[in-house]
Amino acid sequence: MPDIASTSKQEISREEIHNSPKKFYDFVKTNFPDLVDLAVGVRLHSDVGKGADFYSDDNDTGFAKIEGRKIMADIKKLLDTDDEKIALSLAHSFIEAGVDLNLSDSHPEMRELFSDCMRELDLNRVNDCLSNFLAIDTKVVLKELKFFKTFLNPERLSSAERMIDGIVSLIEMRFGKTVESTLTLQILLGAKELTKDSYLNYLDEAVAKIKNVFQN
Repeated sequence: MPDIASTSKQEISREEIHNSPKKFYDFVKTNFPDLVDLAVGVRLHSDVGKGADFYSDDNDTGFAKIEGRKIMADIKKLLDTDDEKIALSLAHSFIEAGVDLNLSDSHPEMRELFSDCMRELDLNRVNDCLSNFLAIDTKVVLKELKFFKTFLNPERLSSAERMIDGIVSLIEMRFGKTVESTLTLQILLGAKELTKDSYLNYLDEAVAKIKNVFQN
């Protein structure tokens, strides 16, 4: 959920939830204690406080940035840009998508768990919480939540081909670029191949460190 800013049409900023995990946690714990697991999830996700994103996104040590630099030439070609920062940002997303696909292949039960969670999600309750926290009209937030939930369709994890539609639309939203699907698929498959022997080690190492940081 902290990544809702990626699909939000400037209604919900990255700063408000993703980059303020402790503030969100404290608010939820006080005002919506039944949703405290959601708030814990935000803290476990955010790079602020060294949640999962730190071990993926840190410019020096994040595995998606380290591996992403290996595919930057392809990303520059895809986006028709020489901008290093933009290229690395998207390259890291491809690496994460490759990890998602490898994890889905090796642990298909994760995809089933994800599907169950999305199906059982009480979107209206989450909407009440976010609307109060953000001081934004409930209709606006609910629209953003529904779009984000549709975007996160668990079926997209079943194959690279199913994932491409989401990636292409996300590139258009984030970078204002219309990209070619065939080349996008080639890059995604390359990212999957690049991470197939290392992704579990990356994830296991990150989980161990996260458990240590958040043990209390």
